[in-house]
Amino acid sequence: MPRWEYKMKIFGTLDQDIFHVASYITPGKRMIYGAWVGEESFYNGLLTWGSFDEYHFFVNSTKAGNIFKKKLLLLNINTDKVRIIDIKELAVYLKKIEYTIFFTHRADISNLVYLRAKYARKCFPVCGLVLDAISYPEAFRQTFLNNIIADVRPFDSIICPSRAVLKVIRKHNKLLSLSFKENLLSGNRYNGRLDVLPFGIDINDYGALNKLKARRELGLDKDKVIVLYFGRFSLYDKADLYPLLLAFKEVLKEKRNAMLLLAGIDLQHEYGEKLKRVAKEMGILPHTKFILHNFLDKKNLLFTAADIFVSPSDNIQETFGLTVLEAMATSLPVVVSDWDGYKDTVIHNKTGFRIPTYCSDYNIEAVYPGYSAFKSWQLEHLYFAQSVCVDVKRFVEYLSILVKDKTLRLTFGHNARNNVLQKYDWRVLIPEYEKLWERLSRLSDNAKINRKISQYFSLKYFDSFSHYPTRILNKKTRVSISENGTLFLKFRKLSFKIEKELLDILSFRVIFIILSLLSRENAVSIGKIEKYLKSNFNVQVSLVRYHIMWLLKKDLIRRLSG
Repeated sequence: MPRWEYKMKIFGTLDQDIFHVASYITPGKRMIYGAWVGEESFYNGLLTWGSFDEYHFFVNSTKAGNIFKKKLLLLNINTDKVRIIDIKELAVYLKKIEYTIFFTHRADISNLVYLRAKYARKCFPVCGLVLDAISYPEAFRQTFLNNIIADVRPFDSIICPSRAVLKVIRKHNKLLSLSFKENLLSGNRYNGRLDVLPFGIDINDYGALNKLKARRELGLDKDKVIVLYFGRFSLYDKADLYPLLLAFKEVLKEKRNAMLLLAGIDLQHEYGEKLKRVAKEMGILPHTKFILHNFLDKKNLLFTAADIFVSPSDNIQETFGLTVLEAMATSLPVVVSDWDGYKDTVIHNKTGFRIPTYCSDYNIEAVYPGYSAFKSWQLEHLYFAQSVCVDVKRFVEYLSILVKDKTLRLTFGHNARNNVLQKYDWRVLIPEYEKLWERLSRLSDNAKINRKISQYFSLKYFDSFSHYPTRILNKKTRVSISENGTLFLKFRKLSFKIEKELLDILSFRVIFIILSLLSRENAVSIGKIEKYLKSNFNVQVSLVRYHIMWLLKKDLIRRLSG
């Protein structure tokens, strides 16, 4: 693993809700997204195989920090190098720490760039990783627009999990830059890097179970050739599985011993139930098994029990395809659409087959001019996906070959696991991420902080709305403790409940100090209170002012003059 010798290596992130899935599987219906699985897998891999001296996770509350700690413990991750820091300390840390990299699991890096320009003492690279879909209109209009307007530098990067994603982002950036130019706003373009590094998995999590035991536990026939689809059931943002049913029907004509197993979550439009009815109408339901609920805790059993994995994705919402990696790590040959990240992960005729996909050169608004008025990305994705064709004839051909030929299944499966071991295991990938971050860090060494920050990234509420109130209080305004404040100071009890969100800002310690000061002196100016807390307790002036205004709001203190 790389060891960078020129300075301490510190990883920083604002990502905090990162362990969605494996750390605590709750029973019942619950939507699970591939991006969640990918995010958790990335951080698990980083904290297991990374070589940073410290990992700084900034959280927005004590409660969030405690939850974060519990999940780390559940995952058996060594926390010696992990520091969980209150977000209120972010400015202080950015001023004193030379971060090797500041990271986010999103494509929008503009907020981190803004915070660097606002608070950092020294430049450091900012890096994003594309986990969420880049096909949402909101992502195009907001995420990539933000990146163009922000002070993104040549040592900042957005990591793309596949070459397909890289091309999409390049096209997004080009289209937005052209739009700026056409509207007399030339000069605005994305100035950072786009690097390609795939997602990964821990290969030790897969392939260790016994096939016969797995089938017995799932209630599956031990002699069947099982073809598995595992994922969300959604026609709108995953895959049209009708071609799969068609292909399987043809396979059954020659191989009656085959079985199609469709497993996953069916919480969107009951698409899984609709497929079950279609399978019945086709006459293939006796050879098909549906598991239409959250089966995540049985995922490894499903992969182990299967002989072939299929994923005929046709939706632009798909960016990489983590389940394909998981299947290959379990030594399964795969049959997938020639689509998005599958182009990189599946080696045709070696680890499986890629089915040709076809699309035509028109945009949907040419067919349905009013579609965008609905403001529904799911509807837009459905319209587009229904014009993407997966070659059913080739689908039948490839599926038939593997169903009939056990030796080829085993050969492809062996190749598939080796491919994952060599290219997609986190212990291999994390050093590659670190090499990139090392290069970015070195590029940022002599860069200067740009303090000219676009107001677009920080709405100043007071500047915009200062004309709303009757009066603006200042340092000369004098305040005194009220009767309610005296009672609170005496009995330590409020007659109202503080909103839980405010507990991230309000400090009972600061409240008591202010009230105690006012109980000793009859009237004190706001400026004097600020100076007293700053000098004696190192409380920043803006935070003192916020507490004073809140105390006035709750009638614990009262304004006298000024």
